[in-house]
Amino acid sequence: MMEHLNPQAYESFHAECSPEEWARLEPKFLAALPNQWTQTRISIHLVRNEYEQAVRLLADVPYDHWVSDTVLKAASQLETRFPLEVLSFYRSGIGPTDRTAPRGEYARWAHIAAKMRHIWMDVMRKPDLWIAFLRELKAQSERRPAMREESAKVLHDWDTV
Repeated sequence: MMEHLNPQAYESFHAECSPEEWARLEPKFLAALPNQWTQTRISIHLVRNEYEQAVRLLADVPYDHWVSDTVLKAASQLETRFPLEVLSFYRSGIGPTDRTAPRGEYARWAHIAAKMRHIWMDVMRKPDLWIAFLRELKAQSERRPAMREESAKVLHDWDTV
């Protein structure tokens, strides 16, 4: 059972156990935690309200094509507590913008940039940081019309900055 630990099992066992049973079982869950997938570890730390541990693990996860929905949901949950760390995670998903990439990659980058915009504008309330990033992104995409087109589709303030 412990080799396939997940947040639902953790919560289910916690709900079903008496306090005495849980006092015996929880240390076994926690001992198995380091052997689990990072996304599982992040989720269980969130269930346990251990936000610092969750964000530390998030820092080790690259935002690539294979990032799980679980990790993205966790990042979203951590945005208000750790906006800079989540921004760093999101930024890792935007490749080297000074190089040419397929249109689909530009579209993916634009959606990630929209998440970054949300943090700067809605969470941190620092539009100047968003505008500076957007200007940098626009400058790097000057000779990449596909990147500009995909960004304009998603980032509604693309043409106004």
